[in-house]
Amino acid sequence: MDALTLWIAIIGAALGTLAMRMSFLGPWSRGNFPAWLERGLRYAPPLIFAALITPMIVKAGSEVPSTQMTARLVAVAVTFAWGWIRGGQVWPLFAGMVTLHAMQWLMG
Repeated sequence: MDALTLWIAIIGAALGTLAMRMSFLGPWSRGNFPAWLERGLRYAPPLIFAALITPMIVKAGSEVPSTQMTARLVAVAVTFAWGWIRGGQVWPLFAGMVTLHAMQWLMG
């Protein structure tokens, strides 16, 4: 795949995502969301992050060295604990990433 084709694919995907989001949010942009939708949308960012991260965590077998799996599991535990105790969405992710990189650095 050459560079031009790659950039066309990236821009097309971005425009497609924007169009899907705007088609959903467009009718509601001038008013408030219904209460049931606002409650559901509060859980969207954590669910998206979980969907992106979970396959990397549970990937098992000879593909992932045990030290790397240990670092991942410790980072997951720190992220979960931080989110459970302190709440929020950004700081638990930051704490988990710092933990992951620190564990990888310590374990070599």
